[in-house]
Amino acid sequence: MVISGKSGDDAKPLAEAIAADRRADGTRVWTPVVAASLLVWFVLAMQCVSTTAVVRRETGGWGFALLQIVYMNGLAWISSFAVYQIGSHFWPGAA
Repeated sequence: MVISGKSGDDAKPLAEAIAADRRADGTRVWTPVVAASLLVWFVLAMQCVSTTAVVRRETGGWGFALLQIVYMNGLAWISSFAVYQIGSHFWPGAA
């Protein structure tokens, strides 16, 4: 499936592709709970490689840079997991 603005036989707008995406059992892949969990991940995760490089250079070693990566991605994963689990518990139809 092509998800782009280019014209073609199988090109779909992104919103249509997300709405049509289904698991093998027919349930939707992208639900409001999944979207909230993904947003939490992107807010908290360490995604900037250049920031990690600057931390390594400024501290003179990899210790703090690796700690930063592990801590921020761990926090993002735990928070995202919690949002998904809590959301799935309170809004079972949305998960």
